[in-house]
Amino acid sequence: MNTSHLQWARDDVARAELGDPRRLRRAVVILGDLARHGAGTITASIRRVAKREAAYRFVENLRIEARALVRSAALACLDRLQEGLTYFLVPLDFCFLTLPGAARTATGPIGTSRQSHCRGLVAMTGLALTPRGTPLGLCFQELFARSDRRRPKGPCRRCRATWKHRKLRGRGRPNSCSHRQQARMALPLAQKETRFWVNAMDFVVARVAEADTKARPWFQGDRGADFWDLLTWASDHHSQAWVTVRCKIDRKLEPGGRVRQALGQRPVLGRKEVEIPALGSRQARTAQVEIRAAPVVVTSKQRSGRAPLGVVWVHEVGPVPEGQARLDWVLWTTYPIRTLQAVLTVVTSYEHRWVIEEFHKTWKSVCGVEKTQLRSLHALQVWATLLAMAAVRIQRLLKRARENPTAPASSEFSDLELQALLLHAPGLRKPKSAPTLAAAVEAIATLGGYTGKSSGGPPGPITLGRGLEDLRVATATIDVLIRTGRLNL
Repeated sequence: MNTSHLQWARDDVARAELGDPRRLRRAVVILGDLARHGAGTITASIRRVAKREAAYRFVENLRIEARALVRSAALACLDRLQEGLTYFLVPLDFCFLTLPGAARTATGPIGTSRQSHCRGLVAMTGLALTPRGTPLGLCFQELFARSDRRRPKGPCRRCRATWKHRKLRGRGRPNSCSHRQQARMALPLAQKETRFWVNAMDFVVARVAEADTKARPWFQGDRGADFWDLLTWASDHHSQAWVTVRCKIDRKLEPGGRVRQALGQRPVLGRKEVEIPALGSRQARTAQVEIRAAPVVVTSKQRSGRAPLGVVWVHEVGPVPEGQARLDWVLWTTYPIRTLQAVLTVVTSYEHRWVIEEFHKTWKSVCGVEKTQLRSLHALQVWATLLAMAAVRIQRLLKRARENPTAPASSEFSDLELQALLLHAPGLRKPKSAPTLAAAVEAIATLGGYTGKSSGGPPGPITLGRGLEDLRVATATIDVLIRTGRLNL
């Protein structure tokens, strides 16, 4: 299936309900330009004056909703699934966008109380991946601005007066008291930000039912997804979707005990190598881990009810580099873990959750979503959604080039793009052979500053993004020369 930039744009927005076919055509043109490299602002991403003015009118049109674009992109993801797949992965996570150029009325606070100057939007994003971790597209995204009205922090007046009277000192004094903790927990889910986790899963399940596909979504969440409403949702919807969430709370089990205590009594099922990516001061390494698993029934002290789940403990053994934390995952899951192979599948699938973090980096660093200077919340939502679709394609190119290097480059690039690339990198043209996808991606990244093995690994999103920008300019130039008859290829 050809997924060149223009075909990718057509597939992603083909079923968007925008109210007018002319808006649909404009969405294809805008996304087609962004798929070749979005540069944050509309003026930097779209060079032609007429197209630029049309893009401004498009994102500011109140009849065009970002949710309609996301729905169409989610259906396109399901169309890209191969026949015979029983499931596809959906990593979910929050992302904070700092938007200094946006209007204050369109943004909200995203920092701590000491960082009141930090304003922007919060985005909940979900990507659709193949079981091997190759991005299929954007399957959920919702951006919102937090309210400027902050909830009170610290202890309530009664506890503060009691602590002052008794001259209590220690760890608990500056923290919130039990009264406010209980009040927050008693709030309905609709008044909490955690509702976006459940909203995302409901949205994807609805799209799967709409597309009538046999593949089941398998949601992957980090520790922020470990809350009671999501666990009960996972238990209730196990026939429609699977869920894996990293444990944050050492929860109580039925008939007694805690989850880590129960796992410590289980035998080691097997060992596995887990690739740990670099993050900040953490170095990339391969961890040797032991795996334990058990079916459990989770209970809640504050909420009535029970949730039958599976739990998998992944614990690193052996030497660990100095200054590095030992890998230790406790994973709640609704995937059936009756065999060792099923337990290993749970661990491998959770490893692919890191793709959502790489996507956020590409969305910000390469597509420049935080550079936008649009003034309204509506325009920011539409433009950020289009840039997210473009960021997913860059991630897809990198992943496919690494996992399927011998695939033809024509599966991801148009004929005109390949002609422009061959002029810049004549070494790609071998006798009686077409360029492969890995060779094409490396040649494009070389245009963006990739220096090969001395760069420390395969091409990354930043060099590929810069190379795609150069390729876009070269492709446009060759297109003009061919149409004017000055070049004959």
